[in-house]
Amino acid sequence: MIISLHERVTLPKEYITAEIDFSKYTIRAECGIYSPWFAQDENKFKPEIPPDTQTIDFPGVYGCIEAAKIFSDSLYMMRFKFILEQTRTVRVMFNTTANSRIWIDGEYAFGRESGRMAPSFHRCPENQYADMKMQAGKHELLVGIAPADNQKKLEWIIGVGDSRSKQWLIDIWR
Repeated sequence: MIISLHERVTLPKEYITAEIDFSKYTIRAECGIYSPWFAQDENKFKPEIPPDTQTIDFPGVYGCIEAAKIFSDSLYMMRFKFILEQTRTVRVMFNTTANSRIWIDGEYAFGRESGRMAPSFHRCPENQYADMKMQAGKHELLVGIAPADNQKKLEWIIGVGDSRSKQWLIDIWR
């Protein structure tokens, strides 16, 4: 019977677990506050990373910042860099509940005024991704985010995936 299993089964007193090196999943970005910014900007101008940026290492594709750190009428700007080993059609995604604007290689790509979050390539809401053919080589993703009404913390998922299979490309953030 199951009750008598404890008499027949012995478990080790200590478990040995392998150390996992999460540093290879770190995504680095230059970050700073851009001001002034008007939420109904109609995407007609491109904010820039301010000269007084700081480099932040995010622990993977998830990031967050307290809304109180972003001044009124400002954008929290992040510049991410990635490398594609081959020319391919990709889906670039920046998924957040916050107000957002995204430029890829200097060109406005997508953005929106807050809303739901569904952080996966196959379910991502409209205006939180762009499908595009990208050449092999270095690329830049410039992101601006601002809190929506009463938002305490801004969270996001960033990713680049194959646009057809919707699979993540993982070794690109260098």
